Amino acid sequence: MKPRIHLICNAHLDPVWLWEWEEGAAEAISTFRVAAELCEADYGFIFNHNEAVLYQWVEEYEPSLFARLQELVRAGKGHVMGGWFLQPDCNMPSGESFVRQIVVGRQYFRDRFGVEPTTALNLDPFGHTRGLVQLLAKSGYDSYLFCRPAQHDCPLPNYEFRWVGYDGSEVLASRCLDWCNSPLGKARQKVEHQLADFPAQDFCYLLWGVGNHGGGPSKKDVEDLTALIAETTDFEIRHSTPEAYFAELACKRDTLPTHAKDLNSWAPGCYTSQVRIKQRHRLLENELYSRRLGIHRSGSSQNFTRGRVVSTQHTAVHAEASNLCNRFGVFLTFASICATEKMVTTAALQGLTDYPRADLATAERDLVFSEFHDILPGSSIQPVEDMSLRGMDHGLEILSRVKARAFFALASGQPKAREGEIPVLVYNPHPFKVKAVVECEFQLPDQNHSGTFVNFAAHQNGKPLPSQVEKELSNIALDWRKRLAFTAELQPSQMNRFDCLPEVLPAKPKPQLKAVNGRLRLLQRRAAPAPDALARLLSPSRRCQRDPAARPVLPAYRSGRTAVPVLAQRRTRFRAADACGPRSVGQEREAHGAVFLPLRRGRATRARSAPQRQYRSTQRPQASRRRRRVRRPAVQPDGEQTHDDGRRAIAGGEAEADVGRLRDSVAAPRPEPEDALRRGSAGAAGVVRHAVATDRVSPPPSSASASSGT
Repeated sequence: MKPRIHLICNAHLDPVWLWEWEEGAAEAISTFRVAAELCEADYGFIFNHNEAVLYQWVEEYEPSLFARLQELVRAGKGHVMGGWFLQPDCNMPSGESFVRQIVVGRQYFRDRFGVEPTTALNLDPFGHTRGLVQLLAKSGYDSYLFCRPAQHDCPLPNYEFRWVGYDGSEVLASRCLDWCNSPLGKARQKVEHQLADFPAQDFCYLLWGVGNHGGGPSKKDVEDLTALIAETTDFEIRHSTPEAYFAELACKRDTLPTHAKDLNSWAPGCYTSQVRIKQRHRLLENELYSRRLGIHRSGSSQNFTRGRVVSTQHTAVHAEASNLCNRFGVFLTFASICATEKMVTTAALQGLTDYPRADLATAERDLVFSEFHDILPGSSIQPVEDMSLRGMDHGLEILSRVKARAFFALASGQPKAREGEIPVLVYNPHPFKVKAVVECEFQLPDQNHSGTFVNFAAHQNGKPLPSQVEKELSNIALDWRKRLAFTAELQPSQMNRFDCLPEVLPAKPKPQLKAVNGRLRLLQRRAAPAPDALARLLSPSRRCQRDPAARPVLPAYRSGRTAVPVLAQRRTRFRAADACGPRSVGQEREAHGAVFLPLRRGRATRARSAPQRQYRSTQRPQASRRRRRVRRPAVQPDGEQTHDDGRRAIAGGEAEADVGRLRDSVAAPRPEPEDALRRGSAGAAGVVRHAVATDRVSPPPSSASASSGT
C-alpha cells in the first residue's frame, strides 16, 4: 500500500485581530463564496471549515450563499470541522466556558447542517490546558488538532500522541508539522516539501489554504494540486478531512506515546495584556453561571409608602414592600452570589417567572465571543479591545435585568419587618452552604444632624452576627448613608433574610490609636485566624514564608504585548535575591481584616545568561523630582552579579545608566525588615494587602511601611 497524505484544506480566518468584526464578516463571505465555487467545479476537492460564528455571519448577511454551503456539506464536498463556536483562548476561560463553546457550536451545526464533528481543533490559540481532555472526551470528541506551541516551546515525544486528562480520559492528539496555512498559489510547493520529508510511516496529513485574513483555496492552488495528484505515483495524495486522518491514526493508538501535561506555552505576555478585557470576562462568567463565594451583590428598593429609594451596591430588587413598613419607612437591601442562570432556573421551576431563554442565550453569546484567542489574550488592536468591552457590558446589562426579575420573584412572601428593622435579603444559588461576607448600603430615614452616630448590627433568626459599619461609597460628611458588612452562612438554593437593627451612639467611634516614633499604631494586637490558607499566614505556630518564596523574576522577552521568548530557551534577566520579609498583620475588625506583608528591596541577582550591560529607565515628567534607584552590579563569589543600592537623581524624560565595570566585592548583609522599619533605614518595606473574612487580626507595623515601600 502506498503511503498516503491527507490534504486538509482550510481557511484560517480570525473574526477580529488587526481588523474589526465587520471586516472579518466581509472576509468570511468572500472566502466561503470562492470555496463554494471551487467545490461546485468538481475538482474532487473538499473544503473544511470550523467556527460557528463565521457561518452565522454568512447566514445573516448572504442567505443564498449559506444555502449553497448546506448543500455542499450534504454532498460531501464541504466539511464542518471542529464544531466549536470559535477558536477561544484555551487557558484562561473556566471549564464551564469551554463547555459553552462546545455546546453553542455543536448545537448550531446540528440544527443547520445535521452534523457533529468528532475532531476538535484549535489551530491558532497560544496554549492548551490539560483540563480540555476530559471535556472533549465527555462531549463526544475522540481527537484534537492544534498548531501552537511549537516543539521548542513545548517539547513532545512525537507530533502524534495520546493526550491524557486529569481523570485519566484520553483523546488522540496531533500537532501540525508545518502550520495550518499556505501562501497564495504555493500549496503545491508545500505538498512537495512534505513529500521530500515524508515521515517513516504509512500516512500523514497536511493543512493548506490561505489564512489569517481568510482566503482559503484559490483556483490556481486547486488546479496545481489536481495536477500533482495525477503526476505522483509513489504516494497517494487525497483531499480529506481531520476525521479521516484520525480514523487511520486510531488503528495504531497503542503504539503512540502519552502526554499527561498541559500544552503550554507561547506568547506569555498575552496573559497580562489588556487586563480590562480579562477582568470583564471573569465578571461576565461569574454573573452568568460561575461560583463566586463570599461576593456581595445588592441593589435598590423603593419605599412605596414615603417615596424614598434605597440602593445597595449593584442590583435593584425587593420583596412586597407594603408588608415591610416600619418607623424608618420601607428600607430593603438585597444581595446575591453571582450565578444568574441558577437563580432564574429556581424561580422558573417554582412557577414564579418565565425562563428567559433568549436573554440568557444573548448574554452567553457575548461571553463566548469575548473568549476568542485574539480578544481575551489582549493581542488585538485597540478598536477590538473597545468592541469587546462593549460586548461584555452588553451581556452584563442583560444579566442584571434578568437577575432583578428573578430576585423580585424569589423574594416574594417575606414577613413584615419589626419596628426599626432593615431587612437584607441574600440569595444563595448554590446547592451547598456558603460562608460569606455580605456588604450592603442603605439610607437612614432622615439626615442626622444631631451629632450622634447610628450604628447597625445584623441579626439572623434573632442571633447577632459579626458586623461592622464601614465607610460608605459616598463622600458626604453626614451621618445619613450607611454601609454594613457582616459575616453569615447562607443556606443553599434559597433566599436568606437578615435583619439590621440600629443603635444610636453619642458620637462616631474612633480607632484606638497612639503614636509610636512619630507613626500611628493600633493599641490592640490580637489574631483569631480562620482555618484557611490565607489565615495560616497569621498563625504563630506555622511559618509559611521561607526563602525563596515570592521571588520576583524578570524574564528576557521581546517587547510587545505577546512577549515572545527571545530564544528557544527562555533566559532570566533579573531575579530577586530575597523572599518577602516576615509577615505582620493589621486592621482588627469584626468582618474584614488585612494582612500586611513587608517586601524587601535592595540587592537583586542578575542571571549570568543576560547578555546586556545597559538598560533604559523611563520616568514621567510629573515625577521628575523623585529619586530613582540605579543598580550597579557587583560580583558574587559564585559568579552571579548582584546590584547594590546606589541611587541617582534623574530629571524628567528618559535616562540611560551605564552599569559600568564590575566590582570585586560582596554587598554587606542587609538588615531585617523589622529592624529597618524601626530605624527608618533604606530597607523600608512595601505592603501587600489581602482581605481576610471573619478574622480578627493584629495591627500593621507602622505607617512607614506604606509610605516608604517600593
